[in-house]
Amino acid sequence: MNRHDWKPRGHGDLRDRLNAVLVGFTTEFLARVGWGANTPLGVYLATAIVPKFNKSLACYDDWQELATRTRNNIIALNVAEEEALPCYDEVVGMLQHNPLVTDEELNSMRVPPRGRKKRQKSEPTRETVLLRADNTVKQEVTVHFGSENHPRGGKADFQHGVEIISAITDREVVMQLDDLGSPAFATRSPYTFRFKSVDRGKVFCFAARWENNIAQKGPWSAVFRVIIP
Repeated sequence: MNRHDWKPRGHGDLRDRLNAVLVGFTTEFLARVGWGANTPLGVYLATAIVPKFNKSLACYDDWQELATRTRNNIIALNVAEEEALPCYDEVVGMLQHNPLVTDEELNSMRVPPRGRKKRQKSEPTRETVLLRADNTVKQEVTVHFGSENHPRGGKADFQHGVEIISAITDREVVMQLDDLGSPAFATRSPYTFRFKSVDRGKVFCFAARWENNIAQKGPWSAVFRVIIP
């Protein structure tokens, strides 16, 4: 497979590529490359990527049943593939940039070989996440993150996303980094937290750090505080 030849051609080709990735994502493989079930990237794959792959595959199977195929099956397949394609693009990049993934494993998952500049820099960043919060929408806090090179909303070099830890507290309580939990993972800025009505007026505390494709993490930011509107 040519390294530039990775765009799926038609329903069947996309189905085969998604299935090849899912077959390759064994528990042992994910743990070895730093994407185990308890890691932020592992949780992100399991909750944001794999369900869209599975939905696309299920819609393809329904579409293949010629005896029962309807217009709704065609529409459902097109919608599911539109949702799965950006996720597939992202997974291709994650696999190619992770030096713990071998060329043989890339080939078995139908992912093209790496170009000369495709290998992930295998060391954690020393850069701190730049953060700001927007609390102008009722019961929402939107966290914007950026880097020194992209302060208005871009990732640091070689980083896949940010891990955000947080907690809700009363106004008079000062939260430290060790007091925060409930980790979330975001690959694009901004990331929105939504709250219940009983949380209004309380303080939402959060901090974040960069994480690359092999689960190497940068330093934590300071703890930020914002009133829940």
